[in-house]
Amino acid sequence: MDTAGIAGRLNEWARHFEKLDPQRLSREEPLRAELLRQILKACFGLLTIQSAALAAIRVEWFWFFFTTVEPAILLAIVAWSARKRQTHLATVLLLVALSHMAAFVAARLEHLEFTGVLLLPSIVVCGLLVGHYFVLKWTAVCCGLIAWVTMSARADWRIAVAWSAAYLATAWLVMLFSRHMERLLETQVGAIVAERTRFAREIHDTLAQGFTGIMMQLNAAEQRIEGDAAGARQHLEKARELARQSLDEARRSVSALRPASLEGGSLLAAIERLGQQVTSASGISLHTVMEGAPYALSEEREAHLLRIAQEALTNAVRHGAPRRIDVRLRYHAQTVVLEVRDDGRGMDGQNTPGFGLENMRSRAREIGAEFRILSEAGQGTCIVTTLPTA
Repeated sequence: MDTAGIAGRLNEWARHFEKLDPQRLSREEPLRAELLRQILKACFGLLTIQSAALAAIRVEWFWFFFTTVEPAILLAIVAWSARKRQTHLATVLLLVALSHMAAFVAARLEHLEFTGVLLLPSIVVCGLLVGHYFVLKWTAVCCGLIAWVTMSARADWRIAVAWSAAYLATAWLVMLFSRHMERLLETQVGAIVAERTRFAREIHDTLAQGFTGIMMQLNAAEQRIEGDAAGARQHLEKARELARQSLDEARRSVSALRPASLEGGSLLAAIERLGQQVTSASGISLHTVMEGAPYALSEEREAHLLRIAQEALTNAVRHGAPRRIDVRLRYHAQTVVLEVRDDGRGMDGQNTPGFGLENMRSRAREIGAEFRILSEAGQGTCIVTTLPTA
């Protein structure tokens, strides 16, 4: 018999019964598995103490089986399921074991406080191992168990009502805590994804752009290496300088520091330096103009505008084959407008840059800027980024 396959199917059934989100489960699985191992150790310790106490008072074999042997078997299956990474099947069986330990001990000793006290931790365990999705269902089971024990002991029904109220209050607190922890986990996952996206984008804007410039310089050097050794050497020096700058930018990107191009200069000057690096071996004429009185922007906004301009310049050189590129930076009272215009072949839907275009849009969104592309085939391209500053 394929016990692992049966356990897997039971685990899937447990997931379906608990109506759990598979994507959320995959993210939370390691944490819940570790909690399960720790709780399981505590349960084995509790069962050992309970077994010794019941053996000391020489309880009947029938009751001893349901209060000790049966929970021990269930806990052994829980441990086996946890080892096979069937966390959700193990959780369901663990809750059953806890409820039986509480209910049968109370029914035998006719002390409702045992059931009342022992069922409370099971609600907490449910919240920790499953989450808030299953807590209300398990709380209803606990209320049913306390009602059954109350009737078996012919006790005052108000005791069952009081314990049920305590269970509901505990469930509410556990659900609040569980939702809070799940939101924290979602926030952490979102932060990791955002950081990965940032890192990928910074690599694209530093290493990829730098490599493009290096390749252009090396191609130019190759064309001149036989007839113009001095010119070829000049292009090789520019390629070496680009490699050094790209390495510096990569190191700064890893540390999320201010781009080196912005240090000790204005935004337009930084754009002009990058533009000269991109166009130096292409014969393209680059012109930069500033309009209005410049004022300070946050480092994040300046860095994003610089990278948008760099991407627009690189795409123009690589895909547009222009003769001239104009960069215009306009400072208005409530907006800053960055405009990169070229007279190249334009975009017709087939030569549209992929990741670079989405990269520019993403950067614009992050700083709350409007991003537009004005282009027609054969009429050049104009990329306009409007940043509200008020």
